[in-house]
Amino acid sequence: MDWFDREIVGYVVRWANGAMWDEDVYPMFGMNVDQLIRRFHQIISRSVLNLDQLGPTDRKLIGEASCLHEPTDGCDATNSPPHHHLVDVDVDVDAAGGDDRIC
Repeated sequence: MDWFDREIVGYVVRWANGAMWDEDVYPMFGMNVDQLIRRFHQIISRSVLNLDQLGPTDRKLIGEASCLHEPTDGCDATNSPPHHHLVDVDVDVDAAGGDDRIC
């Protein structure tokens, strides 16, 4: 996971219970909220497969973010923004080419 991926994951984790707006997200990441959420899911999907290769700080961040990626009994996904549900985005990492950042 690189610095940009970390920033995306951290941002989504921080704002998951609030509203994310294009006008806030675009200047920071060069993408709209829908693109950011798709990218978030791609990052989590890849990172979960490579947890043993991540440092402790990244593993902790991925652990926090995994709750938003795939809700389990211990996670409450109902608090995500009503217009951008994090867990409803279907992402095929291979089909997306692995990296669709707009920078």
